[in-house]
Amino acid sequence: AAYEFVYKDRRFEVQRFGANLSVANAKSLISSLRSSVDAIAISSVPNGIRLGNRTYIHPASLEIMSMPTSIPLCDGARLKEIAVVNGLSNLLKTKKIRMDRGLFFPAAILCTDAVRFLTERHSNVIGYGDSASLMGIPIELKPNRLTRNLAKMMMYYSATQNLKSLSPMRPGILGRAALEQLAEMTKPYRYIYATSEFLSTLNEHASFIRGKVLIVPVIRETTRGELLKYGPEEIITLFPKEFSFLRDITYSVLDACLRLIEKKTAPLSVDEWQK
Repeated sequence: AAYEFVYKDRRFEVQRFGANLSVANAKSLISSLRSSVDAIAISSVPNGIRLGNRTYIHPASLEIMSMPTSIPLCDGARLKEIAVVNGLSNLLKTKKIRMDRGLFFPAAILCTDAVRFLTERHSNVIGYGDSASLMGIPIELKPNRLTRNLAKMMMYYSATQNLKSLSPMRPGILGRAALEQLAEMTKPYRYIYATSEFLSTLNEHASFIRGKVLIVPVIRETTRGELLKYGPEEIITLFPKEFSFLRDITYSVLDACLRLIEKKTAPLSVDEWQK
């Protein structure tokens, strides 16, 4: 698939390639394309996760993002983190969301930027569903030392797995039973925070968003249509409105676009992004 858009009087052409969650395929594509394009936007690789004073990086991300290129290699992770924190801050400031009504993360380990920002302020009204959605254990978790240690164990485990195995798309019998408990776990909570990519892998098990306000970092229109079938009250995206000039743009493509405009190979600083 390919598309074009114009931003700041510059025309951008975007060509999509699939690597089928294969590191070897991704590296081969980068090697073959880096001499013929201006930037490469990478999606679907695990972002680094900060827990305490440590950052955990999946070997697949490190292997791909450390490839030598003379052009920007962009995953959009830093831009996404800034957009998520700014977006949540604005929602709280304008009382678009009221944390006293509770917020549930079905997969908190995939949203640590939002988790870190919200639990510092509202840890008593937050719940995690990682044990059910990712581990097949129907137990709700709360922000505490035990949960942080469990997250570290999950990161060590994920580092030994390939990207395809880190998906709940084909859970076993116990895994399906645990996913079915998410609807019960989310009953006390008004808001659900998750990535749209993660929810789309749950298929019918995503029905726990029914009647809830769903908050996502970014969402494509096709995925929005799929999730609306499960009846959320509202879907709020944290993707900056000033950059929504293309309905299916992602953080990694926006990252590449802005770096080319600013003539930067390395990621922009916080001040440069916010300008």
